[in-house]
Amino acid sequence: MLTMESYIHYIRQKHPEITRDFPIHVITEGSANIVLKIEGNDPWIFRIPREDNPAAALKMKREQILLTELKGKVPFIPQIACFSEHPIQYIGYPWIPGRQLFPPFFAEIPLVDKEIMAKDLAWFLSVLHEFPTASFFSSEETKSSSMKENWTNYLVSIRHYVFPYLNDFQKEWTLQLFHTFLANEQHFVFSPCLINGDLKPEHILVNEQTYRLSGIIDPGLLMGDPALDFGYLGLGRPFQAMLLKHYTGFQDETFQDRISFYEKTIPFYGLRYGIIYNHQEAFSNNVHLLNEVIAGQ
Repeated sequence: MLTMESYIHYIRQKHPEITRDFPIHVITEGSANIVLKIEGNDPWIFRIPREDNPAAALKMKREQILLTELKGKVPFIPQIACFSEHPIQYIGYPWIPGRQLFPPFFAEIPLVDKEIMAKDLAWFLSVLHEFPTASFFSSEETKSSSMKENWTNYLVSIRHYVFPYLNDFQKEWTLQLFHTFLANEQHFVFSPCLINGDLKPEHILVNEQTYRLSGIIDPGLLMGDPALDFGYLGLGRPFQAMLLKHYTGFQDETFQDRISFYEKTIPFYGLRYGIIYNHQEAFSNNVHLLNEVIAGQ
């Protein structure tokens, strides 16, 4: 397995005009990607799929194709300027300035500015969800029935990785949540579209002075349920209502029900990550979040 020094050395060799003698440091090491930032007057971001996650490499290849296709057509997305597939895979783009929309920062933003931010975000989602990209996906990926299979498999993964660390009440609540959702066939009667798929507060960048949206980073870009892009936000029902008011996409009969389900599944991503990668802080934080979700339902 390549070391971090190997990644940095290779990128310096391939892109001397970008790296020069500027410092390069790791921003994050997630379950899918390693993210490097090249400092300087005009900083850059390089994302590298983890070698121990083969699916991440395939996902990045599609992301590179889609981001190139979406350039100039969908607002706020990264503008890919360089990429490589061999011997080291990565994508690189100019750094997008802005502060991540974590809940403490979000709580400081005045209500009137949240409304403007909601308009920006709703514009992004409306344009993205309406973009014609079926030709980039297999016919199986464009079926809503495959989404049911995905969530069924996700529950299997949760039972394997997470259940050994949960108490009986948490396990029972989780099974009830998933089984109730999966049993209603109306939850899978929707038209899959291109979605972000990973629209969390840490992936939303905001100008600290104007509170306007400045960028969306690490987009998942997959065919899926448009309601998922509202459910993963986790910024509260009032802001969600603002978003939906300005969103121009179709909202079917179970749209709100699906959003509610997706909101409640947020802790499981962090729990799986913490267990698989032995990240105690991530695990502890998401156990606490799971208890909050259970108590607040």
